[in-house]
Amino acid sequence: KMSTISRIHKLRDHLSCNNFKHRKFSASSTSTSSPVLRQDFPNGSLMITLNRPKALNSLNLEMVQSLHSILKEVYHEKKKNRVLIFKGAGKCFCAGGDVRALRESSIQKNLEYPAQFLKLEYMTDYLVWSLNPNVGSQKDTTVVALMNGYTMGGGLGFSVGSHIKVVNETTSCSMPENAIGLFPDVGGSFFLNRGKLNGALGMYLGLTGVRLNASDCIWSGLATHFVPSSKLNELEEALKVADYSKENPLKVVERFSEPCNEQESFLKKHQNAIESCFNAKSIEDVFKNLREKKLPEEFKKWREDTLSSLEKMSPTSLKYCFALFNLGKNSTVEEAFE
Repeated sequence: KMSTISRIHKLRDHLSCNNFKHRKFSASSTSTSSPVLRQDFPNGSLMITLNRPKALNSLNLEMVQSLHSILKEVYHEKKKNRVLIFKGAGKCFCAGGDVRALRESSIQKNLEYPAQFLKLEYMTDYLVWSLNPNVGSQKDTTVVALMNGYTMGGGLGFSVGSHIKVVNETTSCSMPENAIGLFPDVGGSFFLNRGKLNGALGMYLGLTGVRLNASDCIWSGLATHFVPSSKLNELEEALKVADYSKENPLKVVERFSEPCNEQESFLKKHQNAIESCFNAKSIEDVFKNLREKKLPEEFKKWREDTLSSLEKMSPTSLKYCFALFNLGKNSTVEEAFE
């Protein structure tokens, strides 16, 4: 385990971002053509909008440079009652990293692009966690993530470190990296290893990349509040004008949140079957359990679908993910990003 001093040095190094060169983009740009929009409001709230709706707000290097710059500024400032609001333009929050851009740069043998992108992406996600009081932050800042529609991969990594995570009936969360030969990064070995997800359930999500609905996210702890999509605009407006010297942002969100029917959670319904098959000592044992374990008839389709899904994925990715998630069971968020 890292000492407190070591963690401070680690964060300092992350914030300095002096280990490589990259193009600089204005963090305060409000041009509607900018892929990241910043809006500051008199009450101390700051709205950050991922603005590539035609690409499902997938993250590229320009975006993570801008996001890192904004978050670094917020981390160092001394404003009180600061509220950050993350949202996505259009019908989704963020479908993940821009895999096409990463692939094209690799084909062109431009290896500097993926190296810069991934390092800055991790640093940006870590900054979100560093503002969260639930993991020891002393900053007077609350981050609210509006996880509308697709919130996958890098999009989940960017939002899940927020103090307040809002989902709705359109939300679809997953870590699908194993399907394309990568692995669940962006801190996945940490946040899919906490609470109810610690152990077999988190391993299942990491290996399969199965999509979670709002009920799954609330039940598992990946989200904190359910706000119907019909109320999102009202919630946004309330967050922009609330007097945070008198009202906690949590109370603002609670004014619009509604109970979420956890009985609709796929994870909850299949918890026993998942734990029976994914509580294993190796990825080979997972496959063996899925093929041979005696399960109630109601889990037959789940078994078939899960096996079919895993058999299509990269064996190397599955091996790496299994090892990584076992290491993550007792890791800190800092260690997950190392």
